[in-house]
Amino acid sequence: MILFLIIYILNKTCITNLVEGTAWIFCKYYLDDLICLLIVLPYIEILLIIINQEINSFLGIFIVSIICAIIWELIIPSVKPDSISDPIDFLCYIIGGIIYWIILSFEMSLKINIVISNHQKRYNQDQ
Repeated sequence: MILFLIIYILNKTCITNLVEGTAWIFCKYYLDDLICLLIVLPYIEILLIIINQEINSFLGIFIVSIICAIIWELIIPSVKPDSISDPIDFLCYIIGGIIYWIILSFEMSLKINIVISNHQKRYNQDQ
């Protein structure tokens, strides 16, 4: 989460000044949307853990991603005149949610492997 926050800040302050062409277009208009849910979803998770809930399934993360995309790309532009709705932004939010799920799945898999490894070490010591 902190890594993506740093990328967001760097993108706002200097990355777009360092790149050109297609990379500039991507960084200027889409990178923030792509990493947005990688920053927001962990905070949502923290709030949900406080009430003993979690979103750790692909479907749950996908639904939250769709809801955020609808809010930011359909609802807000309808009430805030200077906002622009962009279907590529919508897609970036969904891709960001999928990336979050991949990271979460990898992290959970890593934790499971560590637990199994520790259990095997204890079992081998007992033998």
